[in-house]
Amino acid sequence: MSKTNTGNDSENSLAALMELGPRILLLGIGSLGCYLVAKTQQQLVERDNGIDSRIEYALCHHKAFLLQDKPDVHTFLLADNNAPLAERLLANGEEGNITALQALLFHYDLVLLCGALGGKSGATLAEIGLLLSPCQAALAFVVTPFNFEGGARLKQARATLQQLETCCNGLLELPNDLLRKALGATTTLDLALDASNGFLTAMLRQLLHIMAKPSLINLDMNDLLGLLRYRGRIAINWQPLDFSQPLAAQVLTLLQHPLLVITATDTAKTAMLHVEVPEHFELEAFEQLHSLLQQHLPDNLIMLSGLRITTGLATPEVTLLLTGISPE
Repeated sequence: MSKTNTGNDSENSLAALMELGPRILLLGIGSLGCYLVAKTQQQLVERDNGIDSRIEYALCHHKAFLLQDKPDVHTFLLADNNAPLAERLLANGEEGNITALQALLFHYDLVLLCGALGGKSGATLAEIGLLLSPCQAALAFVVTPFNFEGGARLKQARATLQQLETCCNGLLELPNDLLRKALGATTTLDLALDASNGFLTAMLRQLLHIMAKPSLINLDMNDLLGLLRYRGRIAINWQPLDFSQPLAAQVLTLLQHPLLVITATDTAKTAMLHVEVPEHFELEAFEQLHSLLQQHLPDNLIMLSGLRITTGLATPEVTLLLTGISPE
């Protein structure tokens, strides 16, 4: 049974969460947002054999059947119209659920918003962002339309991006127009969109995986919240590491991703590097990664590092989060 957002059960649940330390809410708006939340939750269960109790999930959609039978998820039904959010959020078929959404948001230290821009879902995403308290941290993971979708959608998407830059600590934009360049002109539309969705899901999974599971050299929510004081665009990338090959070229690849909007990553104010390796990892390689990254990040003020030793891991993996990137 899905979590409800009214009554004593919800209040007790949120009170219990407050005792666990910093908390994360992953909130999906519209079809893409709901898909990303569901897939991220599933992959975290598969990868980490469970869900960290400090991470919670919420969905907003105008189709009631997509919100049914969602265990351990907060759900909000939207009326299918262009009214303001306070009038569109429904509780038992009636207006008035905006208070419940505000109460839910209030109890999280970090809110991750995800969805597609250019339509009603994007506008709703921005409206939800404006409900956040100034003392909360928020990141937005969004997809922007193809140019061929028309000027109206592109104009609305740009306006929403500006709103999100105001209310969020960090914004990651994935433009659909980069799919052709990254995947090739002959790639079919369905495969291109699958690749885009898969990348966003993996990006959310990687970030939450690092936050949810302790490491030998640990990175936690307090570390991440400290980095997010530097507002701007963000970039996340991850890749397998081959320590038998030169690391310089691998670091360059890590700093670029063909599906992310082109950003001046060298202007990043902070960096968070997390490496997951098998046993018998040599410290020298860890130090070399840092040295190479520092060379490419001249404006970097803070670099935090995490290291996790995983028994039986077949391929080492590195994840890099950059924050405080200046808009292009």
